Amino acid sequence: MFLGVLFASDAIVIGFGLWKPEWNTYGLASVIGLLVGSTIIGFGLWGYSQILPLPLTTGFEHNAPIYASFFWLVWTFATEIPFLVTIVPPVAKICYRAFPFLAPPDNK
Repeated sequence: MFLGVLFASDAIVIGFGLWKPEWNTYGLASVIGLLVGSTIIGFGLWGYSQILPLPLTTGFEHNAPIYASFFWLVWTFATEIPFLVTIVPPVAKICYRAFPFLAPPDNK
């Protein structure tokens, strides 16, 4: 399931880059930024569980296994990247029309 979601997300990012080449730098920045954030979330969960108990645990599950951090990393990345590449560009274009000083300079 995770690999399917990850590959679908990658396909969305690549398709978006081919469809809107003027947003390539945004797409790359989204992928890199979300990858860093997802890594912090995934390994942060693991680090947190080494010190404090996880909420909603039953029995003796105190520490999350290290592979859980990879699952959280992939899940966070794969469920957020479609929104970054489908919602932000149209909203940014609207903001650029309303506030032209926010638009990036034309490099042509």
